[in-house]
Amino acid sequence: MRTILKVAVCLTLGAGPVFGHQPTFHDHLLDHLAGNWVLQGTIAGKETTHDIAAEWVLGHQYVRIHEVSREKNSQGQPAYEAMVFVGWDQPSAEYVCMWLDTYGGMSDTSIGRAQRDGDEIHFLFKDKDSVFHT
Repeated sequence: MRTILKVAVCLTLGAGPVFGHQPTFHDHLLDHLAGNWVLQGTIAGKETTHDIAAEWVLGHQYVRIHEVSREKNSQGQPAYEAMVFVGWDQPSAEYVCMWLDTYGGMSDTSIGRAQRDGDEIHFLFKDKDSVFHT
């Protein structure tokens, strides 16, 4: 038991230098996402309205976007809900996005990457069987 505890302490103390600390992330485009707003449009051929709450989190490294549909399921819960984290990967010089939602199932398609194109960021989520753009 003591050996396991020693290994856990060493891994914890050494994790900072291994992963490296990125400087605080500042991005004027992502700053425009911060706040509360309403998303309206057509998703999968259906008109929908979602409430969005977005804010910088984790030491200003990520914008967390909480998306909740106004439509309800048969249990009275939101028909769709997602928690999305958007940040910057310094080594690859790319935006990164982790998309977690009520469909569940963490996979390679939960993580997207993108280059900035003017005032747009087109994320590509892919795994061995599928590709998804947003």
